[in-house]
Amino acid sequence: MPAYDLQILSGVGWANGINESGDVVGITFNSPSNPYDIGNCATWWIPTAFGYGPGTQGWLGGQLQKVNSAGDAVPQKFDTMEIWNILSNASVATVPKDAGQVFWDVNDHDTALGNFGLIYDWHSGGPGTQLAPLPGQSYILGGGINNHGDVVGKSGDHGFFYSGGKMLDVGAGELDDINDNRLGVGFSDGAPVYVDLSKPSPVFQTIPAPTGTWPASALGYTYPYATAVNNAGTVVGIGSGGKAPYFNYAFVYQSGSGGASTAVDLNTLVPPGSPFLWDAFDINDVGQIVGTALIGSGLPADDLAGCVPYVASPRGTLNPATLAVNGLVVDILAGVIQDGGGTTTGGPVPPWGPETWIALPLAQREALLSFAISNLADMMSDRGARLQIQKIAAESASRALLQRTANREFKLSPAQKEQMAKLRKRMRR
Repeated sequence: MPAYDLQILSGVGWANGINESGDVVGITFNSPSNPYDIGNCATWWIPTAFGYGPGTQGWLGGQLQKVNSAGDAVPQKFDTMEIWNILSNASVATVPKDAGQVFWDVNDHDTALGNFGLIYDWHSGGPGTQLAPLPGQSYILGGGINNHGDVVGKSGDHGFFYSGGKMLDVGAGELDDINDNRLGVGFSDGAPVYVDLSKPSPVFQTIPAPTGTWPASALGYTYPYATAVNNAGTVVGIGSGGKAPYFNYAFVYQSGSGGASTAVDLNTLVPPGSPFLWDAFDINDVGQIVGTALIGSGLPADDLAGCVPYVASPRGTLNPATLAVNGLVVDILAGVIQDGGGTTTGGPVPPWGPETWIALPLAQREALLSFAISNLADMMSDRGARLQIQKIAAESASRALLQRTANREFKLSPAQKEQMAKLRKRMRR
């Protein structure tokens, strides 16, 4: 399992979902002493170049469950069923309230799943498809929906899989999520499980506990289960058997060949001294995990004020949530100064701080900044903007280097000469 960087998000509450861009949705409490107070707000956090800024609070009295790649999120609201776009901060679809039902999940095609089994495509409109309970079962609960429109959930005390208009009884237990490869995850027989639903006769597979077997939760009101799975087959969830006072913990598990032999406590993979990661609710294809961290000694049931949302990202991923551009610039500048060519340091970087930077002559600083900006622009997907920025950076670097050369204050290393040649090519585009 990789090591993870951890970022605690703003507000008192927790994070429920994350999309491939790193957008996070959840809830924050304005009145944490009363979890049913109208001061509870649906909240979302959008990553910037410098990590996650303050969350945006939406309406009172609700929370956001999941968010797709377009920023369309599904809220739990008391009065309506709707889809809310967090990027435009506006409702994009509203469905008449249906017997207390709320949307629970949404895929990238804007097909939403209700907690009582309603499947609704807001692009086509209409009443949607209401799933019926399995034979012999009295109710149905939606769990998750993938980009093929496959649905998993729970009917009575059995997990179900719905695909192509057909319902399949998977056996005793429940299913809470399904990825695009039709790998489902959930709970069965007192343990978190996964199941390959692409097979004709799928069977629950128990996720091995970190040590021995999964004990019943010491808290009495929770149990170990898998909450989400990404398309790489990485599973996250809530484990049991942890130490007091928290007892439960967030876990991560890699299914398939070459994966971890057991579930791993996510707390062992984040930097020492981090807040305790009590649960994990979702994971995206980058491998970023979101959930609830605890900053006090109390549990969520009796100390909401100690709950904070978190994002755990695999170390080394080039994601705004985990690698601030400031750090990347410093890395590039240190590489340039060490004749590393400006793209990587190629080894340990000597101490580098404001004093070192200020001590450099102005023209040299201008040249190094231009190198850094040009390298950062390589990460932009907008080709027109990328070329425009790199052209300006190349012109600035060229002027600075000509000034420095004329003053005979320094000579370019071979690696810097090569990079300068690349910058001049960009100027001619």
